[in-house]
Amino acid sequence: MIRYLFNILKTTPYMRLLTKIALLITLCSFLNVNGQDNLKIRNNNSGDIIAFGTFSGILDFGNGTVLGEISSEDEGYFLSSFDSTGVLNWVKHLKGESQRCSGMCPGIGLTIDFNNNILITGNYWDHIEFDSVNTLRNTGRAESFVSKYDEDGNFLWMLHGSSPGISHGIEIDTDSEGNIYASGDFSGKGPFTLDSTIFLPAEESLESAYISRITSTGNVEWMQRIHGPGPDNRAGVNIQSHATDSSGNSYLTGYYGGSEGVRISFG
Repeated sequence: MIRYLFNILKTTPYMRLLTKIALLITLCSFLNVNGQDNLKIRNNNSGDIIAFGTFSGILDFGNGTVLGEISSEDEGYFLSSFDSTGVLNWVKHLKGESQRCSGMCPGIGLTIDFNNNILITGNYWDHIEFDSVNTLRNTGRAESFVSKYDEDGNFLWMLHGSSPGISHGIEIDTDSEGNIYASGDFSGKGPFTLDSTIFLPAEESLESAYISRITSTGNVEWMQRIHGPGPDNRAGVNIQSHATDSSGNSYLTGYYGGSEGVRISFG
């Protein structure tokens, strides 16, 4: 059925758009989508389709490529590339435990830079394997990551985000110079660190949001924080969506809550 659908799409002037929709429907039938934004799809400059998401059990790509185990409740992430007709170029299995939550789980982020490099962000419990060599491990709580792959799916680098509570990587984007802007949220009475060198100070908000700028080589240049006023009138702040324009200006949306009349601070 899928092969027949793609043959039809080849004859239409809207092949690329319709192929993306067909691919999305096909992928969603395999995914463990719990809450929000657990699947992201983007096009690169070559017309390939990049998909990044979480899954449980078995993920079958229909060409003999199968990831996961049927008895597993959380297989971590997959990162894959398809050509414009839906043929699989490659797929990576980022093994680990991606989500330990119920209801509205945190989202994940995917973007492509002007050189077709792939940037992803998300969170993990216990560990996550970016390839056969590079693995992150934590101490039993949710921690965030930012990672970069080239167009062919080769691992380039990763960053680790950590706080005394939990942290989530939620959105990611790039500007015209290849700088990376990653956003998410964190909690806990202590600093949030990304790459262990840049940190945001401790604050007794229920949850704070952050946005960071990272160079194309993985160096963190700065981070800014959105947070509540402190222990007497605490607020929780969460990122929902984030986009960056070609000049490096970032635009974020989200929500916050707490005591009646609570206000939040930016920066």
